[in-house]
Amino acid sequence: MEEKALINLAKQGNKDALEQLISENYAVVKGYLIKVTLNEHLAEDLTQECFLRALDNLHKFVPAGKFSTWLITIANNLYYDYIRKNRRLIIGLDIEMESSHNQDSIIDDIEFKEVVKIISSLPYDKRIAFVLKHYYGFSYEEISNMTKCPIGTVKSRIFNSIEAIKSHFERSKLNEK
Repeated sequence: MEEKALINLAKQGNKDALEQLISENYAVVKGYLIKVTLNEHLAEDLTQECFLRALDNLHKFVPAGKFSTWLITIANNLYYDYIRKNRRLIIGLDIEMESSHNQDSIIDDIEFKEVVKIISSLPYDKRIAFVLKHYYGFSYEEISNMTKCPIGTVKSRIFNSIEAIKSHFERSKLNEK
C-alpha cells in the first residue's frame, strides 16, 4: 500500500496501517540516530521517544514529503534537546559493532570501525548534516528544514565534514609510509 494511503488510514485509527508505518520506518530512524549519537542505547531511547511523539502528533502530519523525513526531523529535535540538557556530558563512542553494523553492508568490520571513528570525531552539527546527505541522500533543502539552519550553513557543514574525512585519510597514508 502507498505511504500516503497508510498515513490516512493511520490517522483514522487503523492499527494495521500504523503498525506498517512504524515497521517500515523504525530501522531507518534508529540507524540514523546510531550514526549521529554514536551510542546505541541512546539511539534506542531516542527512537522510541521519536515514535511516541510521532504517534501523538500524527494528526498534524501533512504528507508533503516522506514520512521518514518527518520522523528524522523529530529525531533531530529530540537529539538537540538531549545535547542541550546534557551539555556537560561527553558523548563517547559506545556502539556495539555487531548489532549496529548493517548486515548487508559490503564494508568489513575494520573499515566500518574506521569510518565510525572518523565520523565520531566530527562535531554533532556537522555529523548530522553529513549523515543526512551521504547516508540518507537528503537534499540540502531537506537537511536545512530538518535541522532548522540555512542552506549555506548545511553546505558548509557538509563540505567541512568531507574535508575532515579526507584529511584523516591523508594523515593515515602518511603514517603508513
